[in-house]
Amino acid sequence: MTHVFFHVGMPKCASSTVQAYFNKYDFDNRKHGVCYPGEYRSQGGYFSHEPLARISPNQIEPALDKISEEAQSAATIFLSSEEFVNSRWDHDVTRKLIRGLNERFGAKNVSFLFIIRNHISFIESAYAQFLKGGLFRVDAKRLFKETEGAVSNYCNFFREKNGFDFFSFSHFIKHFLSLSGNKNKPLVLSTEKADNEQGDVLITLCELLKLPVQSFPMPRNKRFSSRALLALRMALQEFPVKEVRQHRRIIQNRFADCAEGFSPILHVDSKLQAQVSSIQIQDKKYLQQISKSDFPGVFKEINLMHKKEEEIYLCEEDKLFIKSLLR
Repeated sequence: MTHVFFHVGMPKCASSTVQAYFNKYDFDNRKHGVCYPGEYRSQGGYFSHEPLARISPNQIEPALDKISEEAQSAATIFLSSEEFVNSRWDHDVTRKLIRGLNERFGAKNVSFLFIIRNHISFIESAYAQFLKGGLFRVDAKRLFKETEGAVSNYCNFFREKNGFDFFSFSHFIKHFLSLSGNKNKPLVLSTEKADNEQGDVLITLCELLKLPVQSFPMPRNKRFSSRALLALRMALQEFPVKEVRQHRRIIQNRFADCAEGFSPILHVDSKLQAQVSSIQIQDKKYLQQISKSDFPGVFKEINLMHKKEEEIYLCEEDKLFIKSLLR
């Protein structure tokens, strides 16, 4: 019977690397019984199954027909899109897709794959992505109108709107399991090298799927320096979101060579860390119940005192650049 691995999240946890790899080696992987369906896979960008997350519920059965037909000779189907956690966790299409997969392949043959990372680095990376292009459906216009828009405000804004913390991995896992009445098996991997025997999560995933590991230059999204992120945050405070994001590459390049440092706007402070610690306790207890790993890397305590680097800020020249760019 065909087994389906449904990789739904987490965002900012090596998803683009996984998707790029399975796209590149799909032809070779099919020889080993693993199909990364071309149906409902985006043909550019991250080559994920985001199009599947955006269909209407009444299109699910035809979509599964096409995927099943394409993968009919495969022992394993690998579907991947973190969009299901990012913005579709509470949409009817997600619930009906999971139930459709279960009806077609049997719930015992459908596993949810979650890839996680250390909570502190996850929060800071999620916030950086929010500034660059949005994440977790947080309304940037409202956030910057009602708060100063720092990382702590971002976390609190999500919780007040949704009733839980986006960095609660156990909440998302439990939620996805509940969509099918807890009939599916969750599989949790980590991006932290300390959590994997081979160090690399991609190698761990290939071993799990019984695939040969092939040479692969890891794709890296061109990063934004801390000052570039501060510039984006300032721009979002004063100018329309759409306009800011149209100019984000110019902002990125303007601050590309700036030295890194600490900013209370971008980095988790002691108050937020206390909140994170309580979530970590819950996550650790839950993951010990469903996984063989203790995830030492995920639950490593990060001493915020290491952030004694020089505090960074935008000078008047930087501010004038942003205002002249977007005025």
